[in-house]
Amino acid sequence: MIFLKNWIRLIRIENLLMILLTEWVVKWALIDLVLKESRMEYRMSDSLFWLLAGSSLLIATSGYIYNDIKDAEADQYKLSLRPIAQGLIAPKPAGIIAQAMNVVAVLLAFTAAVMIYKPGLAGIPLLAMSLLFGYSRGIKCMGMLGNFLIATTIALVPLMIWIFAFYDPKHFGLLQSTAFIDLHFSVFFIAGFAFLATLLREWVKDREDREADQKVGCYKWAGMNEHSFTKGYSLVTLMLILLIALFQELMPNSFLPMKWILFVVALALLALNLKAWIQSENQSQLSKWSLYLKLVLLIGLLSPLIQVFR
Repeated sequence: MIFLKNWIRLIRIENLLMILLTEWVVKWALIDLVLKESRMEYRMSDSLFWLLAGSSLLIATSGYIYNDIKDAEADQYKLSLRPIAQGLIAPKPAGIIAQAMNVVAVLLAFTAAVMIYKPGLAGIPLLAMSLLFGYSRGIKCMGMLGNFLIATTIALVPLMIWIFAFYDPKHFGLLQSTAFIDLHFSVFFIAGFAFLATLLREWVKDREDREADQKVGCYKWAGMNEHSFTKGYSLVTLMLILLIALFQELMPNSFLPMKWILFVVALALLALNLKAWIQSENQSQLSKWSLYLKLVLLIGLLSPLIQVFR
């Protein structure tokens, strides 16, 4: 039981569930509805979805493992120790398992791409894998570049499902029918929201871990700058996130009662985050803000469920 708990901590099961939930919501609450109305359900079958979901989950899991192996020394200085840093899981077998996961992820992605006769699309999961591997191998310590890599991989989660459903070389790359315009905009809003929310959360986490990172020579953007400077960028990013969320709510096909519910939720989250932004001076307060941002990200990624109630 203890062994299982250590591995659950290592692979960040809550993050994996968020990735799976995001993919499922994008498929079920957006893509499936539009394809059903157009009688084109075949473009995103359940088997295709689970191949893609399995591939993305394995890639994310291997990325977490690689990251913890590389961060073992820095993690020893942090308040919440990771299993590898504590010596509860050996780095070598964990690395072998991560490699095996990447191999299986590639096979699943290639199978999904061949299934729809577009093998080149297997390059999208490979791109995410490369970004995560590069991040763990040192890009994370290159100022803001590491933050952008992580935010990009999170934005790829909804985009990958969308691309596999709609990419079509015979129809100018993406289906251009007016029936799909709202769907395309919605997916891009979700991806943009995920990118900005993740970017902001990465800054908060890096600020929280700055002392531990600097002890091992890892200098991240949020840890190198004055806290007031970082807070300024964070506030601007938070405002952009809220603007994206508001713009999404104003989409003509949004269900009006749900708009008001989301508006109230957005105001509550704004209040929480502004309070956390004002108080974010020590590790405990930064950790609390990080949890608030995860809540913002989760609610934002679940927002396509509004389509079900149209």
